[in-house]
Amino acid sequence: MINKELPEAIRLEQRFHIERIRQKYGHVLSSHAFASLFLWKEQMKLQIVPEDDAFFVKTGLEGSDVWFFPCGQKRDTLEFIEQHMDNPSFGMVYLREEDKCMLESCFPGRFFCSPMPESDEYIFDRTELEQLSGPKFANVRNQVNRLFREHEIWCRPYTECDESAVWDFLNHLEGITHRPGYHMLTDSQVPQTAMTYRTELGLHLVTVWADGILSGISMGFPLTGDTMDGCVERHLPSIHGLSCFTQMSLIREGDAPAFVKELVRPINAHTAAVPLYEWRRGSGPFWSSDHETPYESLPDEPNLAC
Repeated sequence: MINKELPEAIRLEQRFHIERIRQKYGHVLSSHAFASLFLWKEQMKLQIVPEDDAFFVKTGLEGSDVWFFPCGQKRDTLEFIEQHMDNPSFGMVYLREEDKCMLESCFPGRFFCSPMPESDEYIFDRTELEQLSGPKFANVRNQVNRLFREHEIWCRPYTECDESAVWDFLNHLEGITHRPGYHMLTDSQVPQTAMTYRTELGLHLVTVWADGILSGISMGFPLTGDTMDGCVERHLPSIHGLSCFTQMSLIREGDAPAFVKELVRPINAHTAAVPLYEWRRGSGPFWSSDHETPYESLPDEPNLAC
């Protein structure tokens, strides 16, 4: 029996337990990574139910019974969903394609699906971003080239000597956020939280300097063995091209992995998104996986043998 009635606050001491489960079951998206949950717990009103071999994240943004799709073994996931099925306000967010397919197979006609384009994740190849070659990076390449023509630019890994400058920089940019995402949330306090708990969360921090002045920061954490999540980016908006360069700075300094997942915005228009979905309990049309043709839901019982 999942102890669903006792969600608790997300705390730093849960990090290794949550990450062990996430890595064991191959959940490679940023939404369920502990660092992401911790950084966004206040804005998204997050609580967590940590079990031995699964965890369940509740968000208070959209009612009393909305959860991230469970992460853990399939038996616990199905049991959790069964416990919530009769609640009209039950819903799940941050579903991967394989999660969506599992629900369609195990609970046919019981949910309807819709994309979450504002929460899609983007993945970039390190080599491509280092070289910026080819027509798809033409706009980014032009911006970066102009940046280097007009300014003396360099980036370097954060050191403790930079602490005061970084805090002054963040305070100066307070109130400047990236475009709203899921549920119109902005990342207004995420950089400050990341800076405060960067060591405990295992964050990498790179500073970007223009003409001797701290002008941008980029933070990320290892998501998998070959992928880093770019979770924080801030730059002076007055310097043309600095946004692109700051986003790329994580892979230009240190032992960066082969890929970078980035949640701020796509660096170029040709970047393919890793789609995420949300599921709601309800009647009416149930959308097929191609999102084009609805077919009527059927009141089938859960297929627990799936």
